[in-house]
Amino acid sequence: MTTITVTGILYMEDDPALASLLQKSLERRGFIVDTAPNGEEGLKMLDASQYDVLAGGLQQLTPFRSSSTT
Repeated sequence: MTTITVTGILYMEDDPALASLLQKSLERRGFIVDTAPNGEEGLKMLDASQYDVLAGGLQQLTPFRSSSTT
């Protein structure tokens, strides 16, 4: 069995209450979690830091789709 170590997570969510809930839940489990209020802010954070996992709703991930086609 392969073990994957994940420490840094970037979660993009436009609902601050949901983002906070998920962040606290994952941090209690030992993860380092940063949150961004939208995909554009998430891209800026991605440029400034390294993450193992990117997560978010479809609206927040829209900038990733459009930037990959240019």
